[in-house]
Amino acid sequence: MADFDYNFYMKPLEFSEVIQKLPEKTDKAGFVAQYPLDNGKGWGSITTKFLIDKKDFIKNNPQLKKYFDNPKLSIPAGTKFNVPGHRAKKGDTAYSIANKYGMTVKEFLELNKIDNKTAKIMNGQVYYVYAKPSEEFRKKITKSLEKPLDVKPPIAIKDEPKVEISSSAKKEIKVPYKAPIIPINLDKTTLASISNKYDVCKATGISSDFIDKLTEFEGKKRELSADAIQRPVIGIGHDLSCRPKSELKKYKAMKAKGRKLSDKEIYQLLAKDIVEAQNGLIKIFGENYFKLTQKQKEALIDLAFNIGNGALAKSKNLIKYVNEACNQKTKNPKKSAAYFYKAAMEFDHRSAGGQIQAGLCKRRINNIIIFTGQKPSQMPQKVLRKLYENYTKGIYASKNKTEFFRTTNELMGCKLVKNSKGNIEVIPIQKPTLLVANNQQKATDVRLKTT
Repeated sequence: MADFDYNFYMKPLEFSEVIQKLPEKTDKAGFVAQYPLDNGKGWGSITTKFLIDKKDFIKNNPQLKKYFDNPKLSIPAGTKFNVPGHRAKKGDTAYSIANKYGMTVKEFLELNKIDNKTAKIMNGQVYYVYAKPSEEFRKKITKSLEKPLDVKPPIAIKDEPKVEISSSAKKEIKVPYKAPIIPINLDKTTLASISNKYDVCKATGISSDFIDKLTEFEGKKRELSADAIQRPVIGIGHDLSCRPKSELKKYKAMKAKGRKLSDKEIYQLLAKDIVEAQNGLIKIFGENYFKLTQKQKEALIDLAFNIGNGALAKSKNLIKYVNEACNQKTKNPKKSAAYFYKAAMEFDHRSAGGQIQAGLCKRRINNIIIFTGQKPSQMPQKVLRKLYENYTKGIYASKNKTEFFRTTNELMGCKLVKNSKGNIEVIPIQKPTLLVANNQQKATDVRLKTT
């Protein structure tokens, strides 16, 4: 159903080459127009392009009822019909409106004579939209959808009295249709233009700092290699164990011939993996994904990139807290912040191959810092405890404990120490420090439980 009242809100738009406002008044729709049709052009060309309900169209034009027996017959110029549209609400963008009605952004901008895709959408302004998904929109989205595309256009509002609905009847009301969210698309032209990390940033919308950290954690492998748990990987964390065997066979053959990946090939592979992670997150969080900050998105992308979208989809608490935080963002900012802290404490995927991995512990520390957007000294005690948990488990799991201790301190910009009361203290790094083993009778930088 259209989301505004024609009688009170509909205003004519400057779209003279398509429609003209009739000089005479009418007691039907608030905005009645005529559409100049060439010979041979059928009524379907009108009802498809604009949000026109077939029954309303016949009601407004009873003399044309017989024409509906044959949709190929043309309709005389001057025929009256309703022209519903979309009245913008707070937070609407060209992207969100176009996506809702099955249009590409380009089609929306052209239909409304907007020459800048970043132009501000005016609250309360009425914009033209399509009744059915355009062919370009269908081609763009159907590849990524499991079910066939089925966009149902809103039906024009009729002049009917309002009816009070009882509380029991409200429970039976179905949730209104929501148009599918368009996944991020990496077309062949864009992919072919990628040759360095800055091209990856431009194509995926992530920061260069994110790629630097990702490369630091994953390494850059120009030929087929094995990770810490013996999974086949190549490039920057491109895991082949969960991909078609033909792809693994391809890189084995390349290694046998002594051929190594170029920087261009590595970054193209990285761009595809990041877009895959982003689309997985969009599928998991829906519209809430777009309410997250850049840093929050990057923390989740890194988690999805690391453990896979399938494993992340099983993190019920993380998903619940992120969604709750997004839903409360405008209603109750303090409550939203509390939920985001709870979500940060769910970054606890530290195991691989049945064992805790030191590298994953450090990576989760990095995720928590990025997701919260805070230094450890700014975090509440409950988040510091989760940070400390990763910190100590990483030390236990690492083969070179001193190296893990040093590099993790550098990552956090501080040391974490548990005091006699059991609280976590943040100690600034003033000079290079070493981890002192527990078996020595000296104060330790990190107190670990003895086994």
